[in-house]
Amino acid sequence: MPTRKVDWSRPLARPIDIGGARKLRTLDDVRTHLLKIPKERQTNAAWQSITRQILDAAQSGETVDLTIPFALARMMRN
Repeated sequence: MPTRKVDWSRPLARPIDIGGARKLRTLDDVRTHLLKIPKERQTNAAWQSITRQILDAAQSGETVDLTIPFALARMMRN
């Protein structure tokens, strides 16, 4: 069975407001944002869950709504 190409350009189900006029609209936007957060926060379970979800969505071709998980992860500091 052929593997599906990872598609980071897939849009999110709903854009994620990250403050100011900035919004994350695609899986690539979320991936880029996650890579910019401090390493100690990247190891947080909530951020790791989001990372798994965007990777799964990029591989499966499904649309994902990360609005609530993303907001919860941003509120966590550890």
